[in-house]
Amino acid sequence: MRYLIFFLLFFTTEALFAQDGILDITFNSNGRALASFDVFDSSVHSLALQDDGKIIAGGTVFNEGNFSQFGLARFNSDGTPDFTFEVDENFTKPFLSETDLLGLYMSAIAKFALEHRQLASDINSVNLGAAKMIVDYSNKPSNNLKQTGELKKMATALKKGELEKYFGI
Repeated sequence: MRYLIFFLLFFTTEALFAQDGILDITFNSNGRALASFDVFDSSVHSLALQDDGKIIAGGTVFNEGNFSQFGLARFNSDGTPDFTFEVDENFTKPFLSETDLLGLYMSAIAKFALEHRQLASDINSVNLGAAKMIVDYSNKPSNNLKQTGELKKMATALKKGELEKYFGI
């Protein structure tokens, strides 16, 4: 088992660095945060700092062989894992068979939450907003995202005004 390691050198906020630019060891006692996904190897591609100081990290989780999937973790402002963080299964289930689409969906969640901070605490609003963003994105031919499978069903539900029903809320 390897650990997903977040080297906080990518952050530029004073809260994570001491004045002289070295890692702030008061952050998780060593200036780093770890999250275990119980897999062979993992990497981080995106980081976001929430208004409340919590850190969201997204990336790729690799199992032995060629299998990979999207990974998402959240840390408290002190660098400890936030075990209260979860993504509703009703919203991720349609994307599980299409890992590229799941990664796009997770990115849309982060984008929506950051752009609509007043709705960020309402998980249904965030998930529905992210789903709408993906459908809108796929509606533009220049984005080369063909609507097949679940994405096509989602687009149809949105067009009928039944996106909440599609997700079971």
